[in-house]
Amino acid sequence: MAENRRLLNRIGKWLARDEIILITGPRRVGKTTLLRLIREELIKKGIKENKIFTLNLEDMGRKVSFNLTPLTFAEFVDFKDKALLPYLYKMDIPGSIQEKFLSLLQEYLVYGGLPEIVLTDDKEMKRTLLKEYVNTYLKRDIRFIGGDQDILRYNDLLTVIANQVSGLLNTSELSNTVGIPRRKTEQYLENLILSGLIYVIPPYFSNVRTQVVKMKKVFLFDTGIRNQLVLNFNEATIRNDHGALFENFFLNELINAFEKDSICFFRTKSKSEIDFIIKQNKPLPLELKYKKLKKPEGMKHLTYFADENKIEKGYLVNLTLNHSRENGPSNLECIDFRKFLASLYEEK
Repeated sequence: MAENRRLLNRIGKWLARDEIILITGPRRVGKTTLLRLIREELIKKGIKENKIFTLNLEDMGRKVSFNLTPLTFAEFVDFKDKALLPYLYKMDIPGSIQEKFLSLLQEYLVYGGLPEIVLTDDKEMKRTLLKEYVNTYLKRDIRFIGGDQDILRYNDLLTVIANQVSGLLNTSELSNTVGIPRRKTEQYLENLILSGLIYVIPPYFSNVRTQVVKMKKVFLFDTGIRNQLVLNFNEATIRNDHGALFENFFLNELINAFEKDSICFFRTKSKSEIDFIIKQNKPLPLELKYKKLKKPEGMKHLTYFADENKIEKGYLVNLTLNHSRENGPSNLECIDFRKFLASLYEEK
């Protein structure tokens, strides 16, 4: 089992300050384990064990918050095969090693990144644990945010959202499908977002006021929980929703690498779409393809966005192909998922 989570490094910078450190995230993502690691870190720094306390507080005052997500892919690899982890950061690796990473990606897409599930090897046991999570921990979260009287509605709403992962969030359509008033639906969605059970990302516009009123894309916090809600644990390669699973997986990685508010998507009136845009000095467009590409393809939307926004870099992230090409003032690149994720980890 990995003895470190990437978030620990970020939290370490705040340990000597006065602010209270608040760690948030859904149940069973590893918050208690992370607190144990922080305790060990404090002891290493010379703090006596009898000076470290665990308290429940109502009003925390000045605080700094960190959201703990399911495992990143690097953490997942570390949990599954420590000997494989160094290859994640190498420029060129043997084909046999790349296939191991693809196999691990398959497992992550199907069963997700909750530590307890990852550390369980038997697939039937994984499915049993995921079912138990939905029936127990998820319902506890829902009961906490909505009360007993609304638990069935929340369950229905989550199941519908699970079937629409990576799609546009149409509140009116959700309201009609679940059979609850629109204002109630909006309240439920806000509660699910605040609890960390779902993510929504806005469309990218240069006009922020326009961005706020447009439909957003919706995701679940974990692919394994998503598959339990839709009752589908087939291999990603034979599923029609593998693209949505890949997007959901990728969003977890981006949330760990960038500020969540900087993550958007791009969609034109003609419904041409780029999966993710990272807002920074120059926007970074990311198009995802869950395919073993032999040559660059599907670059049309990236090229359009690059020309319109004068970007410095753009990526088509796929399973195997690495290929660079110049496109006017912009550099568009096909890159395999392993190399792209390694670049995120190395920058942090």
